Amino acid sequence: MNAETLASKVWSFCHTLFWLKDASLGGLDNLPEPHVLVGEIIAHLESGLEAFRSVTEELESSPTT
Repeated sequence: MNAETLASKVWSFCHTLFWLKDASLGGLDNLPEPHVLVGEIIAHLESGLEAFRSVTEELESSPTT
């Protein structure tokens, strides 16, 4: 895996975390229902974890220099 691919995967993970700071929500009154919000959080965290697993697998399979 090259550095650009690794950076892209890490950026993707970080981007999934920062959606919680979305200014377009405008306040607590505009948040989705708790069960919807929890489902979205879980989906984003699982996606990020999968990205890190993929990076780990690629790092483990690439020859060391």
